[in-house]
Amino acid sequence: MAVTPEMVERARAVDLFSYLSQTDPSILVRCSGDEYCTTEHDSLKISHGKWFWWSHGIGGKSALDYLIHVKQMNFITAVNTILGVTGVPPPKRNNREEKKVYPRLYLPPCNSECERVRQYLRGRGINDEVITDFIAEGMICEDSGNGYALFLGLDNEDKPRHCSVRATDGTSFKKDAAGSDKRFSFRSVSCDSSKPLRVFESVIDLMSFATLMKESGVEYKNENLLSLSGIYLPKAKLEESKVPVAMQRYLTEFPETQRIILHFDNDFTGRRCAAAMQVVLGKQYDVSYVPAPAGKDFNEFLQKKKGLISNEQYRKQEPREEVSREDRGNL
Repeated sequence: MAVTPEMVERARAVDLFSYLSQTDPSILVRCSGDEYCTTEHDSLKISHGKWFWWSHGIGGKSALDYLIHVKQMNFITAVNTILGVTGVPPPKRNNREEKKVYPRLYLPPCNSECERVRQYLRGRGINDEVITDFIAEGMICEDSGNGYALFLGLDNEDKPRHCSVRATDGTSFKKDAAGSDKRFSFRSVSCDSSKPLRVFESVIDLMSFATLMKESGVEYKNENLLSLSGIYLPKAKLEESKVPVAMQRYLTEFPETQRIILHFDNDFTGRRCAAAMQVVLGKQYDVSYVPAPAGKDFNEFLQKKKGLISNEQYRKQEPREEVSREDRGNL
């Protein structure tokens, strides 16, 4: 059955959530807030009228895209399928806004001043103005009991939802506070969300990158920076790897994103994770891997540049693929 341009336009106007709500509401599973997945595909996320199938690296803006790319329908059949149900009245919704439920985050009492944390971060080479910026934004606090650094990830109402704890006494102790939700990992988003998303393994590397930019005369606040609070080795089949939930949240929230720059560590895990993200997200985004110019990560590179570690302490750089001049220019 042929379709007209007017029919196509009507079909494209139907979003996936509305379509599934009318045709098969039992398939919808609420993940969090206004984000849903389906019982058939838990990696297919539906939010704000758009959907993205993370395990396959494809997404769309309508039910029509879903029927074509996920259900493998031909175009004409998909259009007629949607128009066949558009006359069904949409399900009644509660006019009251649903309250978003998050895990309870357990934070220790914090000092009003962060002197031990400041001293620790300065010792890692972090610029004092960068430190002050994040403290002022309520993203860095100090545990009043032991002086540990608390790096906070905030939700859209500036409430803490994730807390990465790091020792400031010279030990290597670090953890996520109880109740932390990794979707809300530490990040700094600019006013221009169409600019590339730069992704780091840790807050320290993110702040090191911000320091390098600031001390080079470039405003780091014009960049979109995201910390994952750690990464893990992906699956043997890279295409089966999952996108970290903090990245999922960012890309769902800012669908205009086109480019992702992975600033992971220059070690086996970092390179392997970068390769997995390039496979999983490469169909939808321009994904590149740009590690620190030298050393294991951006903080090690920053400390060596500032003379805070000796040549003996400087870890030998592992072999890696060449980074393009264009990407080096983006550092």
